[in-house]
Amino acid sequence: MRPHPLLDYLGGPLLTALFGLPLWVETRRPLRRRVQDRLQRLVTNGAIAATAALAVRLASIPVVVTPRMHGIHHSIVERETNSNWSTIFSWWDRLDRTVRLDIPQDAIGIGVPAYRDPHELTFFRLLAMPFVRQRTEWHLPDGTRPERREVNQ
Repeated sequence: MRPHPLLDYLGGPLLTALFGLPLWVETRRPLRRRVQDRLQRLVTNGAIAATAALAVRLASIPVVVTPRMHGIHHSIVERETNSNWSTIFSWWDRLDRTVRLDIPQDAIGIGVPAYRDPHELTFFRLLAMPFVRQRTEWHLPDGTRPERREVNQ
């Protein structure tokens, strides 16, 4: 699920007002920094789509994080989730050897493995979640672990 760009821009001020905080709490950050943060989130989390060819070219540059590259980080497979942590510059993942570019985008299941049923993810159940016993996060509801065989490069 991708955030709506308008919600991304208005989310900070709306949440600030919702919690009864003065608006200056959100506007203290310089406008340039707020715009940069929102643009980075739009591109990294895929609200602005890049063509596959462009994504492959950008991922080959050892500096830029693309939506495809970061999308692997949101996989339900633990090894894939523990990779591609970077959001703007990929050199941290390259230095830590956590870069993975070998997973096709359409092969990635996104989310938390233990919570795959949309009926369990309603607003009120999500609010209650911190107060109830949690499932083992890396197991699917049927008890199996999502895995992917390694691809030989």
